Amino acid sequence: MIPYEDVTEEIIAKEAYKIYPYGSRVYHTASEISDYDYLVVLKPDSTLLENNSNFYTFNDNSYHLYGYKNWVEGLKKGKINLLEAYFCSSGVNLIEPIDVSKDLIRESISATASNSFVKCKKKLCVPEDYNPYIGRKSLWHSLRLFSFGIQLMEANCIYDYTVANKWYDDVVNIDHPGTTEWVYLKEKYQPIYNKLHTEFKIAHNNHKEEFIHLI
Repeated sequence: MIPYEDVTEEIIAKEAYKIYPYGSRVYHTASEISDYDYLVVLKPDSTLLENNSNFYTFNDNSYHLYGYKNWVEGLKKGKINLLEAYFCSSGVNLIEPIDVSKDLIRESISATASNSFVKCKKKLCVPEDYNPYIGRKSLWHSLRLFSFGIQLMEANCIYDYTVANKWYDDVVNIDHPGTTEWVYLKEKYQPIYNKLHTEFKIAHNNHKEEFIHLI
């Protein structure tokens, strides 16, 4: 086992089976101060997670570590964050191919998007939790997730990571004087959220018995 304080970027690279970029750099919403986020799948025989940490930061680079077995199990369960990373890479990713149920993908996306929308209100309206930047980004993520979900249902992959960027500036970066942020965002984006949710459910119903084949 390598002690936490001795782990370096070079060691992570050596222990990695696959390294995927993810987050704002993939969505093309990053600013000049945004970190570079990476999802690291470790080799099956790696012991790097035995030091009880799965997150490391070096300067502007952040690494989120997954053991190979847990990564595969997460993909099988349709975890949207793992599928996002998976479709950033072409070619062979897995030691053995797997099939992912679109029903499980629907469950993962629906729960995550709903939680993100609720988190927006909490971060904008609850004084002890007040964090407008996190709240506004949470709303945008809820729109992004349903947009990605529609692609997964209809095309069996995520092919456009910028699909929700048309809402990004208005939701995240622009202040709206004369009203509270939550009132403005709810009035404008609740209907868009509902529409995307409906489109996602329709896309799932049209393809719910299908699986996505991952290699």
